[in-house]
Amino acid sequence: MPYKNKNYSCYCAARNKAWEVLIHCKITSLPLNLNLIAEYYKIKIIPYSKAKNYKNFNQEIKDGDGFSTILNSQKIIYFNDKNRTIQRIRFTIAHELGHCLLEHDLIKTKYRNSETGLPEDSIEEIQANVFARDI
Repeated sequence: MPYKNKNYSCYCAARNKAWEVLIHCKITSLPLNLNLIAEYYKIKIIPYSKAKNYKNFNQEIKDGDGFSTILNSQKIIYFNDKNRTIQRIRFTIAHELGHCLLEHDLIKTKYRNSETGLPEDSIEEIQANVFARDI
């Protein structure tokens, strides 16, 4: 009998979305180009250093790895390009792509610092991590 519960179905949704994205974007080799995925789905990716509204970010956002939001119907991923490794930046962008493509609520901006995550991650955070890992 298959194992079924809410957490498993959420895991499957994130895993399946990662495969769907790879297929739709015709990605067949590594390393994959995250910008190609963002362009395909019309998602902007902006480093903090080029964000025109950076001065409006609160300190917790500035200290974090990045976040996704929606402004004027445009999905946007902001990522911290200061004092972060390229690997951390790539994972952050992939994680935020997960939020965008899994249709998580982007109206309420959520952010987290990779060093100080919440003790109990939400299903959406777990899904975004699964998507990022699998992508």
